[in-house]
Amino acid sequence: MDRLVRPSELDHGDYYWKGIENILRDFNSQVTSSVAHASYEDINIECDSLLSNEVTKQLFKSGWLSTVHDPGNGMVTIVVNVHESILRERWNSTK
Repeated sequence: MDRLVRPSELDHGDYYWKGIENILRDFNSQVTSSVAHASYEDINIECDSLLSNEVTKQLFKSGWLSTVHDPGNGMVTIVVNVHESILRERWNSTK
């Protein structure tokens, strides 16, 4: 090991964006798998609170409605409402 990773590298550095990409990739897998089985249930994403703003921003940009539940322990649960997101997209496309 050449050197230790600095805390600043974890906050908006390569590691930060790789974490965001992994979370969104996992979400894509979950949502496509559940819809393939005709299930439109909410999907819960658990992540560190430091990542939640960027994750919810990326979800919203892609048309997903979500809420964040923060129990105050540094981890949050992002609940993505699949059913409402699909209905909203249908509604917006008919306007």
